[in-house]
Amino acid sequence: MERDQTILIMLDAGRLMTARIENETKLDSAVHAALALMSAAARAGDNAGLLVFGRRIKAFLPPKRGAEHLDAALEALHAIEPEMIEPSYSRAFEFAAANSRRRSLVVVLTDLVDEEGSRELLSSLKLLRPRHLPLVVTIADRDLKAVVREMPQNERELFTQSVAEEIMYQREAALRLVESQGGLALDVTAAVLAPKLLETYLRVKERGLL
Repeated sequence: MERDQTILIMLDAGRLMTARIENETKLDSAVHAALALMSAAARAGDNAGLLVFGRRIKAFLPPKRGAEHLDAALEALHAIEPEMIEPSYSRAFEFAAANSRRRSLVVVLTDLVDEEGSRELLSSLKLLRPRHLPLVVTIADRDLKAVVREMPQNERELFTQSVAEEIMYQREAALRLVESQGGLALDVTAAVLAPKLLETYLRVKERGLL
């Protein structure tokens, strides 16, 4: 496989990433996956960068490789303070496009639950295409899927199920649109986030998409 390729990991530190799944938040799971991907990229001879964003850019490490770079990424990730507001995809993608001239796999670790957030993400993707290859990664909620599968026993459960179905529909529709715009999409549970992300990264390299 070709070496010296570029990966940029964009980590959403907004409100939705504070949701807890089992013993950690979605942001915690995303941090672990980001570190695993940066380590894998270094072993593969690639350069990996990191961009943490909320309403504004919170941290940026240009793509590099090496032990010092990984240490800097670890420090930046452990210092993240999530915001209880929605992130600005447009501001983050504008920054990424302006600071990433070389074609990159841009991995966006985020979450989507409503039409407004999905719409801003999708409209902002054009800032990355066609120079870069976006990979939008969302962390699925197993409890949400369980609610959709269960038979409601009363009006309250029926309402809860309808809300869960709408959230899943909006997420699935947004990810389909990501793919229709030439990007890649991945929706997985926190338990398999890191291995599935690494698998997708290696598949991108094997297929020569960069």
